[in-house]
Amino acid sequence: MLGKQDREPIKIFRWWMIPLGFVIIFAFAIAMLRMIAASQVEERMAAFRAQGYLTTLAEWEEWYNTPPLKDNAAEIYQQAFDALVDWYDDENKSKQLDNLPFAGSAKLPLNAKPIPEEMREVIVEFLTENKEALKLLYQAAEKPECRYPVDFSDAWFYLDDSVNVFDALNLLALDAVIHAEDGESEAVVNALIAASAVNRPLLSKPFSMNYFRFIINYYPILDAFEHALDRTLFAESQLVALNDNLIIEPDNKALLIAITNEIYGMHYYFNYVHDSPEDAREGLFRSDFTPFYVIRNPYLETLAVYSYSYSGAALLDLSCYLDFASQAIKVAKLPVEKRISELANLRAYWQSLPGYAYFAKDSCYSLECSIRNVLEHIARMRIAQVVIAIELYQLKYNRLPKELTEVTPDFLSVISLDPFDAKPLKYKLLDKGFIVYSIGRDQTDDGGYDYRRNEELSRSSDGVDITFTVERADLVK
Repeated sequence: MLGKQDREPIKIFRWWMIPLGFVIIFAFAIAMLRMIAASQVEERMAAFRAQGYLTTLAEWEEWYNTPPLKDNAAEIYQQAFDALVDWYDDENKSKQLDNLPFAGSAKLPLNAKPIPEEMREVIVEFLTENKEALKLLYQAAEKPECRYPVDFSDAWFYLDDSVNVFDALNLLALDAVIHAEDGESEAVVNALIAASAVNRPLLSKPFSMNYFRFIINYYPILDAFEHALDRTLFAESQLVALNDNLIIEPDNKALLIAITNEIYGMHYYFNYVHDSPEDAREGLFRSDFTPFYVIRNPYLETLAVYSYSYSGAALLDLSCYLDFASQAIKVAKLPVEKRISELANLRAYWQSLPGYAYFAKDSCYSLECSIRNVLEHIARMRIAQVVIAIELYQLKYNRLPKELTEVTPDFLSVISLDPFDAKPLKYKLLDKGFIVYSIGRDQTDDGGYDYRRNEELSRSSDGVDITFTVERADLVK
């Protein structure tokens, strides 16, 4: 019989305890990370709620009330959208898109240069094939209100109808162009007002992407207006009607609604990613900002998606986005002329976000661009308003003002400020007309240089200004 001193000691340690310990520590760390991230998200959402912003599905659905059917143009617009004839799907017609402005790839001739005959024939043919859609668009424009049905439970609801709206207003812009070529000023006014009417409902869809679409959609409207002024002399009542219906400068409240609804949308989407990672896979792998973008192995994709969703990284990502959104709200509350100086700080803010904020960076970039695009739209609206005031001055005195101050206060209460330098908009007399311009996003005065004079430039290029040029034979200095 063995004594106590001869007994084999009991082994407390086992080799498997080491990996088990690591697993326990890792699981505890992940649990803590998820708890901290969830707490941060809830804290930020609570802060938005405390400021009176809508953050839940029920609140947004209650806020978004559709007008009575008799006043709502949405149903008629939908009929018009269904009646639109798309040449892109027609092999023979698609070949003519090179000669079709707005709806195709052709560009209108600058200033008072006549439209080539071949372009005119293509435009007339396009308008003829869309005769029924045009009729419905003009009918809908007479309705006092328009709000499309919206499903706020769908994170991508803002995409509904936006393409149709763009196609519809392109059609109306082309109608304005042809009437301008024929000197039919009243028909031009009706077409431009109808184009503005079909675009306006996008502002009632409270999402920053709708804001962006609303602004982009105004390009053909203003281009058609500029084209018409080079060819048509409008009566005073017509200019007043254009000023009242064409000039839409969204206020701070509308921008704040758009931003706060995007907060709701992103919160909804990140929760969707967290709860249904497999269903969200396609969205997770589409962004250039994410390291997932380069993954092409389905097994690695699955591992990456579940790791991102269940580790708490998605919640931390959302937390970073909410921090940025709170800064964006502060910028949106500023007077228009003070926003541009803060946009650089806003960009630096999201660029400095930590590496795990993959999708926050993507979304923050889009939101910053939307706020910047709002400034450009405001500049264009103010320029158009000044142009109308100059045209009214020209009608009364049969000459152009030498300085913009001459149009105040009879035709314009004050000279609008350029959102990009907080100085009065620029005005220059030309040989046969004038130009009104903003220095644009590069904040450099390029003398009213129009991007359309160089095919390699775009509206957003450096070295160009935001311009509106009128050159007409009857204009006198």
